[in-house]
Amino acid sequence: MPQSTLSEAEVREIVAPYEERIAACLRRGVQAWAQMQDRLGPDVQNRSRACLIFDLITAEARREFVGDPHVSVPSKRGLPFLLIHNTVAVRFKKFRNSRYATSHSSTLQQRQIASHQLLIEEADVAPTWLTAGYLLDDLGTDAQYAMTFADNGHVQYVLDLDGTADMVAEPAVIDLPQHEQDAQVTHLSQTDDEDDDGLVIRSSRPRVARAGDAQA
Repeated sequence: MPQSTLSEAEVREIVAPYEERIAACLRRGVQAWAQMQDRLGPDVQNRSRACLIFDLITAEARREFVGDPHVSVPSKRGLPFLLIHNTVAVRFKKFRNSRYATSHSSTLQQRQIASHQLLIEEADVAPTWLTAGYLLDDLGTDAQYAMTFADNGHVQYVLDLDGTADMVAEPAVIDLPQHEQDAQVTHLSQTDDEDDDGLVIRSSRPRVARAGDAQA
Protein backbone atom coordinates (compact mmCIF):
# COMPACT_ATOMS: atom_id res chain seq x y z
CA MET A 1 0.00 0.00 0.00
CA PRO A 2 1.58 3.34 -1.01
CA GLN A 3 2.12 6.22 1.39
CA SER A 4 0.08 9.41 1.04
CA THR A 5 2.03 12.40 -0.28
CA LEU A 6 -0.51 15.15 0.28
CA SER A 7 0.81 18.70 0.31
CA GLU A 8 -0.20 21.23 2.95
CA ALA A 9 -2.51 22.92 0.44
CA GLU A 10 -4.20 19.60 -0.34
CA VAL A 11 -4.61 18.75 3.34
CA ARG A 12 -6.10 22.15 4.09
CA GLU A 13 -8.53 21.85 1.18
CA ILE A 14 -9.71 18.42 2.34
CA VAL A 15 -10.05 19.40 6.00
CA ALA A 16 -11.43 22.94 5.62
CA PRO A 17 -15.12 21.96 5.30
CA TYR A 18 -14.90 20.04 8.58
CA GLU A 19 -12.75 22.31 10.75
CA GLU A 20 -15.66 23.93 12.60
CA ARG A 21 -17.27 20.57 13.31
CA ILE A 22 -13.99 19.09 14.55
CA ALA A 23 -13.49 22.13 16.79
CA ALA A 24 -17.03 21.69 18.11
CA CYS A 25 -16.28 18.07 19.06
CA LEU A 26 -13.19 19.15 20.97
CA ARG A 27 -15.05 21.99 22.67
CA ARG A 28 -18.03 19.89 23.70
CA GLY A 29 -15.76 17.15 25.05
CA VAL A 30 -13.84 19.62 27.22
CA GLN A 31 -17.07 21.30 28.35
CA ALA A 32 -18.52 17.92 29.33
CA TRP A 33 -15.41 17.29 31.41
CA ALA A 34 -15.72 20.71 33.07
CA GLN A 35 -19.26 19.84 34.15
CA MET A 36 -18.13 16.47 35.50
CA GLN A 37 -15.20 18.03 37.34
CA ASP A 38 -17.60 19.91 39.60
CA ARG A 39 -18.93 16.55 40.83
CA LEU A 40 -15.65 14.61 40.83
CA GLY A 41 -13.64 17.19 42.71
CA PRO A 42 -9.92 18.05 42.42
CA ASP A 43 -8.47 14.59 43.09
CA VAL A 44 -8.76 13.17 39.56
CA GLN A 45 -5.26 12.40 38.25
CA ASN A 46 -4.14 14.14 35.04
CA ARG A 47 -3.74 10.84 33.22
CA SER A 48 -7.31 9.86 34.11
CA ARG A 49 -8.54 13.30 33.09
CA ALA A 50 -6.83 13.05 29.69
CA CYS A 51 -8.34 9.60 29.07
CA LEU A 52 -11.79 10.77 30.06
CA ILE A 53 -11.65 13.88 27.86
CA PHE A 54 -10.43 11.71 24.97
CA ASP A 55 -13.43 9.41 25.38
CA LEU A 56 -15.81 12.38 25.58
CA ILE A 57 -14.36 13.96 22.42
CA THR A 58 -14.48 10.63 20.58
CA ALA A 59 -18.14 10.18 21.55
CA GLU A 60 -18.88 13.68 20.28
CA ALA A 61 -17.12 12.92 16.99
CA ARG A 62 -19.13 9.74 16.48
CA ARG A 63 -22.37 11.65 17.04
CA GLU A 64 -21.29 14.62 14.92
CA PHE A 65 -20.28 12.61 11.86
CA VAL A 66 -22.73 9.71 11.96
CA GLY A 67 -24.11 9.21 8.47
CA ASP A 68 -21.60 11.55 6.83
CA PRO A 69 -20.57 9.89 3.54
CA HIS A 70 -17.11 11.47 3.60
CA VAL A 71 -16.12 11.17 7.28
CA SER A 72 -16.00 8.04 9.42
CA VAL A 73 -14.70 7.19 12.89
CA PRO A 74 -12.94 3.83 12.57
CA SER A 75 -10.48 2.31 15.04
CA LYS A 76 -7.06 0.82 14.54
CA ARG A 77 -5.84 -1.47 17.34
CA GLY A 78 -8.01 0.34 19.85
CA LEU A 79 -7.26 3.86 18.58
CA PRO A 80 -10.38 5.67 17.27
CA PHE A 81 -9.79 8.49 14.80
CA LEU A 82 -11.54 10.57 12.16
CA LEU A 83 -10.99 9.52 8.56
CA ILE A 84 -11.81 12.22 6.00
CA HIS A 85 -12.25 11.22 2.35
CA ASN A 86 -10.14 8.13 3.14
CA THR A 87 -6.99 10.25 2.79
CA VAL A 88 -6.62 12.34 5.98
CA ALA A 89 -6.77 10.80 9.45
CA VAL A 90 -7.30 12.97 12.54
CA ARG A 91 -6.54 11.75 16.05
CA PHE A 92 -7.47 13.58 19.24
CA LYS A 93 -4.83 14.53 21.81
CA LYS A 94 -4.09 16.84 24.69
CA PHE A 95 -1.38 19.42 23.96
CA ARG A 96 1.08 19.56 26.84
CA ASN A 97 2.06 23.17 26.16
CA SER A 98 1.85 25.96 23.58
CA ARG A 99 4.55 24.25 21.53
CA TYR A 100 2.02 21.54 20.63
CA ALA A 101 3.96 18.77 22.39
CA THR A 102 1.94 15.58 22.90
CA SER A 103 2.57 12.36 24.81
CA HIS A 104 2.36 8.84 23.39
CA SER A 105 3.34 5.33 24.27
CA SER A 106 6.34 4.20 22.24
CA THR A 107 4.62 1.57 20.11
CA LEU A 108 5.05 0.50 16.50
CA GLN A 109 1.64 1.96 15.69
CA GLN A 110 2.55 5.36 17.16
CA ARG A 111 5.84 5.41 15.23
CA GLN A 112 3.98 4.54 12.03
CA ILE A 113 1.54 7.40 12.67
CA ALA A 114 4.44 9.78 13.28
CA SER A 115 5.94 8.83 9.91
CA HIS A 116 2.55 8.63 8.12
CA GLN A 117 3.07 4.96 7.30
CA LEU A 118 0.22 3.37 9.25
CA LEU A 119 -1.88 1.23 6.93
CA ILE A 120 -5.64 1.10 7.52
CA GLU A 121 -8.24 -1.05 5.84
CA GLU A 122 -10.50 1.87 4.88
CA ALA A 123 -7.91 3.69 2.72
CA ASP A 124 -6.07 2.79 -0.47
CA VAL A 125 -2.97 4.63 0.75
CA ALA A 126 -1.53 5.23 4.20
CA PRO A 127 -3.34 8.45 5.19
CA THR A 128 -1.83 11.77 6.17
CA TRP A 129 -2.20 12.14 9.94
CA LEU A 130 -3.23 15.30 11.78
CA THR A 131 -3.59 15.86 15.52
CA ALA A 132 -6.66 17.76 16.69
CA GLY A 133 -5.86 18.85 20.21
CA TYR A 134 -6.69 21.03 23.15
CA LEU A 135 -4.56 22.99 25.61
CA LEU A 136 -6.26 23.29 28.99
CA ASP A 137 -6.13 26.44 31.09
CA ASP A 138 -4.75 26.44 34.61
CA LEU A 139 -8.12 25.46 36.07
CA GLY A 140 -8.57 22.61 33.61
CA THR A 141 -12.04 23.81 32.65
CA ASP A 142 -11.40 25.77 29.44
CA ALA A 143 -9.06 25.24 26.53
CA GLN A 144 -7.54 26.46 23.30
CA TYR A 145 -7.87 24.30 20.19
CA ALA A 146 -5.70 23.62 17.17
CA MET A 147 -4.91 20.99 14.57
CA THR A 148 -1.30 20.14 13.69
CA PHE A 149 0.63 18.26 11.04
CA ALA A 150 3.89 16.71 12.20
CA ASP A 151 6.45 14.67 10.30
CA ASN A 152 8.55 12.32 12.44
CA GLY A 153 8.10 14.48 15.51
CA HIS A 154 8.49 17.90 13.88
CA VAL A 155 5.33 20.02 13.66
CA GLN A 156 5.28 21.53 10.18
CA TYR A 157 2.11 23.60 10.26
CA VAL A 158 -0.79 24.42 12.55
CA LEU A 159 -4.46 25.14 11.87
CA ASP A 160 -5.95 27.36 14.56
CA LEU A 161 -9.39 25.97 15.38
CA ASP A 162 -10.21 28.93 17.62
CA GLY A 163 -10.33 31.33 14.68
CA THR A 164 -8.26 33.99 16.46
CA ALA A 165 -4.67 35.01 15.85
CA ASP A 166 -3.53 35.07 19.47
CA MET A 167 -5.01 31.93 21.03
CA VAL A 168 -2.11 29.56 20.33
CA ALA A 169 1.47 30.75 20.76
CA GLU A 170 4.06 30.38 17.99
CA PRO A 171 6.11 27.28 18.85
CA ALA A 172 9.85 27.50 19.35
CA VAL A 173 12.45 25.42 17.55
CA ILE A 174 13.46 22.33 19.49
CA ASP A 175 15.83 20.06 17.58
CA LEU A 176 15.84 16.33 18.19
CA PRO A 177 19.18 14.52 18.67
CA GLN A 178 20.14 12.57 15.56
CA HIS A 179 19.81 9.14 17.16
CA GLU A 180 16.30 10.01 18.27
CA GLN A 181 15.40 11.27 14.82
CA ASP A 182 16.58 7.96 13.41
CA ALA A 183 14.37 6.10 15.88
CA GLN A 184 11.47 8.50 15.14
CA VAL A 185 10.73 8.82 18.84
CA THR A 186 11.87 11.07 21.64
CA HIS A 187 11.79 9.82 25.22
CA LEU A 188 11.84 12.60 27.78
CA SER A 189 11.48 12.38 31.53
CA GLN A 190 8.43 14.05 33.01
CA THR A 191 9.13 17.67 34.00
CA ASP A 192 5.61 18.47 35.15
CA ASP A 193 2.45 16.74 36.25
CA GLU A 194 0.86 16.53 32.83
CA ASP A 195 -0.67 13.38 31.41
CA ASP A 196 0.93 10.06 30.53
CA ASP A 197 4.62 9.34 30.16
CA GLY A 198 6.09 8.18 26.88
CA LEU A 199 6.79 9.61 23.45
CA VAL A 200 6.81 13.40 23.34
CA ILE A 201 6.41 14.96 19.92
CA ARG A 202 8.11 18.36 19.75
CA SER A 203 7.66 21.18 17.27
CA SER A 204 10.13 22.56 14.75
CA ARG A 205 9.08 26.05 13.62
CA PRO A 206 5.62 25.29 12.22
CA ARG A 207 3.61 27.89 10.37
CA VAL A 208 0.27 28.70 11.96
CA ALA A 209 -2.63 28.72 9.52
CA ARG A 210 -5.55 30.91 10.56
CA ALA A 211 -9.18 30.78 9.56
CA GLY A 212 -9.60 32.65 6.30
CA ASP A 213 -6.05 32.10 5.07
CA ALA A 214 -5.82 31.95 1.30
CA GLN A 215 -5.24 28.52 -0.16
CA ALA A 216 -1.65 27.93 -1.22
